[in-house]
Amino acid sequence: MIVKTKMKRFNWIGLESITFAVRPAFMALFSFLVINQDGAKLWGDFVYYLIGVELIIMLTSWGQKQFLIRNFSVSPNEINKSWNGAFQIRLLLVITLLLSVFFWPILESEKPMLLLWITFQFLISLGDALLPYLRKYKILLSSELFAALSGLTLYEVWRPNDIEGLMWILVLSSAIKAVFTLSVIIKEIKIIPFSLKIIKGFALPALPFFFLSFIGLIQNKADLYIVSFQMNESDLALYSIVLSFLILMQGVSAILLRPFEKNIYRLRPSELSILKKKYLILGSMLSIIGATCVFYIVKLIYGFELNIEALPMLILYLLPFFFYLIEAHILLKFNLVYTMIGFAFLGAIAGSVTTWLLVPLYGIEGALLGGILSRLIVALFVVLRYRKLPKTSNSFQVT
Repeated sequence: MIVKTKMKRFNWIGLESITFAVRPAFMALFSFLVINQDGAKLWGDFVYYLIGVELIIMLTSWGQKQFLIRNFSVSPNEINKSWNGAFQIRLLLVITLLLSVFFWPILESEKPMLLLWITFQFLISLGDALLPYLRKYKILLSSELFAALSGLTLYEVWRPNDIEGLMWILVLSSAIKAVFTLSVIIKEIKIIPFSLKIIKGFALPALPFFFLSFIGLIQNKADLYIVSFQMNESDLALYSIVLSFLILMQGVSAILLRPFEKNIYRLRPSELSILKKKYLILGSMLSIIGATCVFYIVKLIYGFELNIEALPMLILYLLPFFFYLIEAHILLKFNLVYTMIGFAFLGAIAGSVTTWLLVPLYGIEGALLGGILSRLIVALFVVLRYRKLPKTSNSFQVT
């Protein structure tokens, strides 16, 4: 029975890992096809739209994924109420932002596709917490694969060479995933009429998780946002591709920890120390292998020029996550959310300033240095705060 349970758990983790990898793989292949056909400048121009849509969806998330996953686990009988609270406040937010885009006096030709793209991405995000909690990994994987194959097929048949065409491809891809997501939501959730009480019950408790996810996004991608103002389109295309691969590799660090997430804070300090050593050794190996793969993929497949000095920087960009991810989980388990927000904010500020100062001098290497500093600062503060937690011989106790 125990073996069967473990096999089922690892099967879920495997499906989740593959699902997580499909979208970055799709975007990597999509960017390669665009650059190969029309050059890096077109993809560099398109990156601005990718950044904009990502920020809009983050602003409308209101921390719902992390907050709902916790609520679903703590109060499984109130899944419908929790989901509706998130949906109602997020619907108000997305309508406000869609109206802002609609009345924005620029981007007239791209506006219809942009509005559709944001809408479908919003619908997809409604299942961010629900589908993983319900273990609907096969549906998630099917939606990602079908959307990716449809988008790539359309590109090969159509071969658009402008921003509008690229946007239509991602609109189609997003629409397919939205249909899969809604098919689950319709079966599992009963929509509740709008209620100020329900909205208030979600808005304030979820606010710390919104700050954490938003600042986390800024910390992870501040260098990309800043270089979008400082680099030409070709260099921006290169850096966005490098960063996409690095973020994919970062995700591996979280996936490796997934089997231990539920029980990690119950481990004795001695047991946690053993897990930490194994995780660091594995993480060091994966950082070296992953960074080397990214370096040569960008050089040999995409045809971009990267200095050899960038290789150790790519390794240092990945390595900090393996130093603090276990400790970060423990801090969050004990509701030190605002502490984590502060650490992420400090890292984001330091990384942003460093990137802004170094990119004009060192280009892509300067942006990497800014990202490395941001991650090292977060790692340092998280580990130091973790060491101050009162511990017993059996577990962690936070007063």
